[in-house]
Amino acid sequence: MLQLSQATENQTTPPNLQSDFIAAAKHTHHELSRQNDLSPANDTVNRCLSDFVNAVLNFSVEKDAAKVLETEEIQNLRPELLSYLSRAEFEMETYFAKIFAQMPVIEEKDLDLFWYKQCYQDLVDAEIEQLDTLDISPDAEIAFVGSGPLPLTAIEYYLQTGNKMTCFDTDADAVRLSRQMIQNMGLSDMIEVRHQAGEDADYSQFDVVMVASLVKDKEKTLDRIRTTAPDAKVAVRSVEGVKAMLYEVVNKDDFEAHSLEYAGSTKDDPATINTTLFFRPA
Repeated sequence: MLQLSQATENQTTPPNLQSDFIAAAKHTHHELSRQNDLSPANDTVNRCLSDFVNAVLNFSVEKDAAKVLETEEIQNLRPELLSYLSRAEFEMETYFAKIFAQMPVIEEKDLDLFWYKQCYQDLVDAEIEQLDTLDISPDAEIAFVGSGPLPLTAIEYYLQTGNKMTCFDTDADAVRLSRQMIQNMGLSDMIEVRHQAGEDADYSQFDVVMVASLVKDKEKTLDRIRTTAPDAKVAVRSVEGVKAMLYEVVNKDDFEAHSLEYAGSTKDDPATINTTLFFRPA
């Protein structure tokens, strides 16, 4: 989840806005390609990411903004740009996870040290509101696939709902940092972190399985969920419209083809990047 910002809604698109956005995308791609360090320790990266996310969010409210995705220039640079953004997000989470791991005791208020903590909290708030419509039991167990080095989603879910959480990630360092942070918060009994790929996990104990935006093998993970937990609800973080410049878009048809019924989503808000899609067994 990248930085969020406030966007202003417009009904018409100024003539040069699309070309300006393409120029911003090209500039971001060029700047990130020149950096060896994509972490928050690099001020150039911080400025570049902030400017581009703001550009995406402001452009996203324009009429027919998503048409920019069809241009040859964007299609040529988007795959590599998404790769840079994914790396930058991982480096950002690792940077802050190391800070938290060094704190002997982490209190809830300490989470505000993370620059974008409110962004995570706002998305989780919206997701919980949507989950409440799916008749999830109070003692439901929730899995989160692709939790990364900074397990804020799992922590926020537990703090707000009391549900037991289990995180899955393939990166050994991310798992180590997550476990340390959770231990320092005194939450190890309620939040588990497993070093395992989503497509290899056994989901039979879970009532809900959530899939992060940056999980690459969503199709294989979905196959595994349906095989090991056919009654589980599934939630996956996606994006809409031009926000596809920040993350890959999830195709609802891929889920419905696995006998899952679309059950709603969080609101696509101008100031929010991610939209979470929810599915239940058909």
